[in-house]
Amino acid sequence: MEELFQLLQEKHGLSKEESMSIMSTVVTFVKQKFPMAAGAVDSLFPIGKNDEHSAGDHQDDDSFL
Repeated sequence: MEELFQLLQEKHGLSKEESMSIMSTVVTFVKQKFPMAAGAVDSLFPIGKNDEHSAGDHQDDDSFL
């Protein structure tokens, strides 16, 4: 996920906070429009899953991003 935030920052001149906010908005929109895919969206874009860690924290797991 960090790689995606960095890409948004580099290509669009966004801060990390702006990148995270935009991704959160996109994820929420997709989940609302396609509720049956919400689990897959959460797996692909684990934003806000754990409020104790920021979305930029890297966890050692086998996640896609």
